[in-house]
Amino acid sequence: MSLDFSIVIPAYNASDTLERSVNSIQKLLPIVSVEILIIENGSTDETLILAKRLEDRYNNVKVFQSLKGVSNARNLGIEKARGEWLLFLDADDYFLSDLERLPYYLQGDNSDIVFFNYQKGEVPIKIFADNEIIKTEQRLEAFIVKTLEKPTQYLTVWGKAFKRSILNELRFDTSLRVSEDSDFLIRVLLQANVIEVSHYMIYRYTIDIPSTMRKFDSGKLEGYIHSLNATESYLHYSSNNIRRSFQKYKLAHFNLSMVREVFHQANPLSYKEKVRIMKKVSYLKVFKDSFDVIKLSKINGVGEFPLWLIKYHLYYLASFIYMVRVRQNSFREEKKL
Repeated sequence: MSLDFSIVIPAYNASDTLERSVNSIQKLLPIVSVEILIIENGSTDETLILAKRLEDRYNNVKVFQSLKGVSNARNLGIEKARGEWLLFLDADDYFLSDLERLPYYLQGDNSDIVFFNYQKGEVPIKIFADNEIIKTEQRLEAFIVKTLEKPTQYLTVWGKAFKRSILNELRFDTSLRVSEDSDFLIRVLLQANVIEVSHYMIYRYTIDIPSTMRKFDSGKLEGYIHSLNATESYLHYSSNNIRRSFQKYKLAHFNLSMVREVFHQANPLSYKEKVRIMKKVSYLKVFKDSFDVIKLSKINGVGEFPLWLIKYHLYYLASFIYMVRVRQNSFREEKKL
């Protein structure tokens, strides 16, 4: 029987959660052929030892080692995969019971990529109410526009099934420290001829474990800028609608960089210096073009309001909103611990 599914699990310091992730996949076994590729990448705990034990226990588990970094791990997983469909699973997350329906749902399917609903912590995220096939040029463009304007909802590589044939030479950009998921997925979407969305909920994104994305990192801002420039470099021949939506995508990353780095509570800089950096960053070309086109009538929710304030040089008011958001995030983190 040919392999139907390859599931790639990048594993870095995941000794506490890896077994749970692997066990959540085994429910597929009575129904379909599936290989589980654990890609250990530079762990300092007993992740590799545990992965080898799981390989001994299950005949469909294979363990490989890559250079450090999630992109290196995923790229090796793509190269080693042999299934018709490929899914990514982070080692601290797991699949839900609806995964059992996956083989029946994708059987004979011509889609290049399928998006599913997912669960964030205990909260169901129901982006899609129905199953839908998207394949006309106009509708494909509209879907890409939607993903760019709401990147945190759509632009993750988990919670999706990729037809392995569409990946071809596509790989994660290993030079990117942040937003490597979004960069990769945007490139996949630009090549897709058929996109499908499903109301099934197959993935559980864990938020009770502190995320590296929510921790202070003095290099994160530089990382966002590098990622945005890299992604924008291959959008030059995209439609005007897609390029306009990318302006919103960039501003979403401006917000992220303000909350996750500049105004983060662990940032030792003075308040005045943080405001100065915010102002300076807003004038960088990668963001300035986006601020030039933003309109108050197009503001979507309180989260985007500080962007409008910055456009009109109301920096201290914008900084107040960012600091409130940082406090809210900190409060949520403390409640989980």
